[in-house]
Amino acid sequence: MRVHFALVAALALASCGADPLYVVEVRPTATGMERTVGFHDYPGSLDGIDPRQEALPTSLLELAPAGGDALAPHIRERLVAAYGEAGNDGKYRAAFGPRSPGVLDGFGILQHEDCPLGRIVSYAERFGGTEDVEAQRAGRDVALDALLGLLRPVWLEAVGDHPRRAKLVSWMDDHLRREMDAWLTIRAQVRASDAHSGSAAGQLARLGAFLAERGCATRPLDDSMLMFVRAFTRRELELRDDEPDPEGLQARGLEQAAGELLLNEHLPPEPPSLPGAATSYLELRSASEKPEKRLRQQYFRQYARLGALLDPENATASGGLTVCLFLRVPHPPVSTDGVYDPERKVITWLRHTLPAPAPSTRVHACWTEPDVAKQEALWGSVRLSNDALYRVVRSWSQLEAHVRPRALELLESLGVPRDEVADQLLENRLRRGIKNDEELAGLYSALAEGLYPKGD
Repeated sequence: MRVHFALVAALALASCGADPLYVVEVRPTATGMERTVGFHDYPGSLDGIDPRQEALPTSLLELAPAGGDALAPHIRERLVAAYGEAGNDGKYRAAFGPRSPGVLDGFGILQHEDCPLGRIVSYAERFGGTEDVEAQRAGRDVALDALLGLLRPVWLEAVGDHPRRAKLVSWMDDHLRREMDAWLTIRAQVRASDAHSGSAAGQLARLGAFLAERGCATRPLDDSMLMFVRAFTRRELELRDDEPDPEGLQARGLEQAAGELLLNEHLPPEPPSLPGAATSYLELRSASEKPEKRLRQQYFRQYARLGALLDPENATASGGLTVCLFLRVPHPPVSTDGVYDPERKVITWLRHTLPAPAPSTRVHACWTEPDVAKQEALWGSVRLSNDALYRVVRSWSQLEAHVRPRALELLESLGVPRDEVADQLLENRLRRGIKNDEELAGLYSALAEGLYPKGD
């Protein structure tokens, strides 16, 4: 049975449904954090949400336990060891110190940075994967070789007996691996960048420049694997603009081809093993199915995992998880790569994470917590919070130990009678300190800009 090129692309890069949800709720406490973890099937309610712009719905915290794929045994064992047995609702709950238990090969921490007027609270967590750059590269090399091993023979089959076929083969021998590696690297970089800006046009412009620099046609332009194949095929076969692609490259959609893979009577080649790979976070829950179909699904997931190393923005159906994180915060964040919902006072993230040798997935947030009693004693209200308090705390933290006593005296002297004249005198004093006291200039500046921002 003739295998279509789109089928090869589907083997390596297409997804087959969404990964299950690993839902984590984090509540900071005086001594660390409380965490709740649930494992759920991917709900349709997420399909219309852009997690880069919209906070995740609270309904994700109320989902029923997963009924499809199951967490891998080693992940369940880690959850029980860290949290104890799950409750009747299938969720794991426990209180921790400032460090998270790292069930998904990761690490999380809450840190405080204090000064007499308040503090900065920072949260960062890493899920899945590895930080070993050499291991990441080795895994990517295996994935790239697996993709090319599937792609090259079917690519040439699609071209057929073209008169300039030998020219294409020579280019493949000398340049295909390098050019494919560059294309996939650039595509991953621009997809990650545009995921924050939401600019698909910027992505296509940069990929179009990549092809144009190599003398390839760029119209019609998209970011698919088929675009790469067609562009270099047309260049090497020296096709005119009015000549069609070889018939075998006039592919149908990848989703349809991926479906053919599951129905095809012939199994694809067994996928290679990843060096030093961590075990999948999931196990298929389909013991009653025919062994051949189960093996086919297993192969598909292994190929998808290889493809995810080359195309991390589409890392689904590959043994990983969709992490949905809810962080409860008392004040708006000063900085975060998540989405803040001011009504619910929560920051949310949705990220895909894979086992090693994929890179780890990271999230972060920081916010400030004013010392209400101290500030009210000085000024009758809280006057330093959010960005202003952040600058003051950072300035305080950077002071040398021998300067701290004078800095404390400065803060203790900031209380003034609550009238305009006294307030103006305090502002003048702070701005003079920026120029006249080199050791405390940073603290003077942060206080002046926080208490008397320009433009007020």
